[in-house]
Amino acid sequence: MGKGLPRSLAKSGVAGGTKAGRDAIDAIAALTGTLGTANDAMEAVTALSTAGGNTYTDAAVNAKLTIITNNFADLQAKVNAIIAALKL
Repeated sequence: MGKGLPRSLAKSGVAGGTKAGRDAIDAIAALTGTLGTANDAMEAVTALSTAGGNTYTDAAVNAKLTIITNNFADLQAKVNAIIAALKL
């Protein structure tokens, strides 16, 4: 049975309280892929500034993309941790 979960979840089978619940949890696959660097912090993605011009610099766009991919890596790490905890 999942640790630290409310009894109502455990009894319903959601937390592995029944064979069907355990089978459902076991069937959940961890997320795979290389996204960025997980750092346990969701970073704000601020607006790009054209600094008086009409175009964005490659460096500015790449910096924003790095923040976004790192945020997705954080989400991936947390989801995988939740999946692993459910399988205990």
